[in-house]
Amino acid sequence: MDKGFARLSEVQASGLLDQCIRISERVLGRVMESADWKYRQLDMEKPKVAGILATPGILEIFHGAGWVEEGDWLVLPEGTPFELAQSAVEGLQREQRRRATVQSTAQNPNERRFNPWDGKVYTFKELEKCLERADLTLAEIQEHWAHRCRPIAQKEGAAIGGPEVPVASEPQVEAWQQMWKIQSVNRMWTSADVAHVHAISGAIYFALGAGVLLYTGATDIMTLNGNSWAPTLPMEVKLLALFAGALNALSGLQPSLLGSRSDVLKVLGFGSRGDVKTGGFLNAAAFYLVLAYQTARAVWPELAIADPLVGGLTLLLVAHQAFILNCWVQSGHMHRVDAFLVPGIFNLPVSLHLLAGSQAWWEELCSRFDAWPEFFFSGNFAVAWACAMVTLVLSLYERRVISLELRGLLMLTFPAVVFLTVFLRALALLPQGLDENLWLLLTLNP
Repeated sequence: MDKGFARLSEVQASGLLDQCIRISERVLGRVMESADWKYRQLDMEKPKVAGILATPGILEIFHGAGWVEEGDWLVLPEGTPFELAQSAVEGLQREQRRRATVQSTAQNPNERRFNPWDGKVYTFKELEKCLERADLTLAEIQEHWAHRCRPIAQKEGAAIGGPEVPVASEPQVEAWQQMWKIQSVNRMWTSADVAHVHAISGAIYFALGAGVLLYTGATDIMTLNGNSWAPTLPMEVKLLALFAGALNALSGLQPSLLGSRSDVLKVLGFGSRGDVKTGGFLNAAAFYLVLAYQTARAVWPELAIADPLVGGLTLLLVAHQAFILNCWVQSGHMHRVDAFLVPGIFNLPVSLHLLAGSQAWWEELCSRFDAWPEFFFSGNFAVAWACAMVTLVLSLYERRVISLELRGLLMLTFPAVVFLTVFLRALALLPQGLDENLWLLLTLNP
């Protein structure tokens, strides 16, 4: 059915097309109003019926609503769920509203309307440019323009996208903004998340991870200033945070959260119709698990047996991540500078060492630096938390909870704070190593 609506939306507007859409909506709606068999069959040899079904997308919509072809007849079998017909009718109604909006904006391109989401005034083109950054589809923008944005009188000297003009009261603006925020947050607490395990584990990981990093940073600052830090954070708390993060990553792979695509390549973002968003979040979840493994490896050296497998997998994830980021940049959903803030390429030194001779590399570093396991644990923990937070920021932006500007600010802030934490750890735990070889932090070569 979606393919039918996609084809229909590409057909050039005309009075005849509008009539075909209205008739199709009426035919599909009748089966929900009456059980009479005459409303459940169409003679495709009749010129009028054949003309309507020849409209690009209409026949696919009927098929999506459960209708099947039997010879020269198009019939709706008994027992077909009415939900299919209802979905088709609602889709055709949306298409009619969209076409009416397109016609209206084409006739008056300079019309300005008040956007209740931000309390500003836009032409349709300016609103389209603004809301595309929030990743709304053109159909959603047209729907918003037609049914939520209110026309205003042209005011001389008023700037497009400028401050609110005195045509709406401030409480109305605040109410719309509050409703939009609540609806956006509700998308994060969804029944598609089984037992809300993804949301709960994410909140726990955010709090515990931030607490661990704050404690680590404060400890290192005190140490570098020659003071002792009396409280000791148990390792169990750090491992609990790590477990919560792993649970959050795994629970994010629920099919109900990712969508219903069955084509693995499209789910990974490949192909002309690949789901780049889902592919990106799958990559982020897998990469977090890699970083969690590297963190846990510092505590349990027995995990070294899996090093070559994890190292090879990480190289594939880096290549996949580069592909996803390039798709986002090309589509205009991400600036090329932002794409460099979430790269797995910074993990390449570890990946290459794990892939080739990991145990010898590990033992040599441990023999040279007594605090190497602790530094490796803290560094990977911090980077894993930063990657998870960047993924959270992107998720919040996709749900329209935060603006594009705030997304950019947070994507800069989280990595910067974490890199500062890692550098403080190195200064506190590996001062001799940094004095001898400043590139140790980048290459990890002893």
